[in-house]
Amino acid sequence: MSQLAGMSAHRFKTIKERLHLAFYDMSNIEDPWHPVSGLVDNFNSNRRKWIAASIILVLDESMSNFQPRTTKTSLLPHLSFIFRKPKPLGTEFKVCADTETGIILHIEIQRGAGGAMKKEKFFIEGLGATTACSLRGLVAGAHAGEDARQDRKAAANQHRPHLLCADSWFGGVRMAETAKLVRRVVPQDGSYDFVIDKKVNPDGRGPKVIAAVKTNHTFFPKNALESKMEKWPSGSCIVMECAVPETDVALVAIGYRHNSKKTLCFVMTKEAGSTLHGSTPHVAKFPDQFGNSMSRRIAALGLKSYQLIFETATALMCTTISGSTC
Repeated sequence: MSQLAGMSAHRFKTIKERLHLAFYDMSNIEDPWHPVSGLVDNFNSNRRKWIAASIILVLDESMSNFQPRTTKTSLLPHLSFIFRKPKPLGTEFKVCADTETGIILHIEIQRGAGGAMKKEKFFIEGLGATTACSLRGLVAGAHAGEDARQDRKAAANQHRPHLLCADSWFGGVRMAETAKLVRRVVPQDGSYDFVIDKKVNPDGRGPKVIAAVKTNHTFFPKNALESKMEKWPSGSCIVMECAVPETDVALVAIGYRHNSKKTLCFVMTKEAGSTLHGSTPHVAKFPDQFGNSMSRRIAALGLKSYQLIFETATALMCTTISGSTC
């Protein structure tokens, strides 16, 4: 095979061993990740310049598995361990992807805490690390392709806003609220930057968010939802709506009884989606007292029968966020 390809196996292996040197960021050798930071930065720059994304984006996690043999992290500054992943040990990335094509639009290495943590300047001031990471992925995907084509910049302000779907690591009240406050500033030189403007009420052009809520439940009544729905049948749901004080961002909190043991929680911005039941009921399967597999169709629930619960939970959410009612 090597003769047909015109290259010896030894030469191929030598090039492969040294190929990574082309991605070294020699301008910042103090960064412990500088051997790969150039690759990541150029990847994101290329996507931002040439790839035009659809209006539905997703934020998720990705893992490049790696298992050291003799040391704790080998030559890597940091390794992440996520038990639920198929390959739990390795380098973790937070990514933004296009749902229409499946193309990854933005990658961010998880550098770990302490000395290996690099403070990203994008959206980091005044925000938590999780919210800042989410917004970096959002704007990278929402404005992908605009560097190469100027008409993409105008189109972003004329069509309906992007819809961002995020998993539970990203999802939270603060992230959903701040995503609606992202504003693009265009200086006279033609470049552009992004700011978080809390003085201007969000309009219909801001990104819309639907996100799961699990560990990042600050300002979210997760414990109250789980306690209230503990004995509810699967398929039951609670929907709450509240306007965040000062910014007036309308948020919706959802509790969904997935099965007899688990209640799923979601947060979304107003008009990001519908909380009405779909036309195709979910088919729940469960064992009976003899161990036989049983199934039943979960019927749609009428909102009127839970009106009192909705009002109580809405007041609870507003009080949790602001210390006062809506």
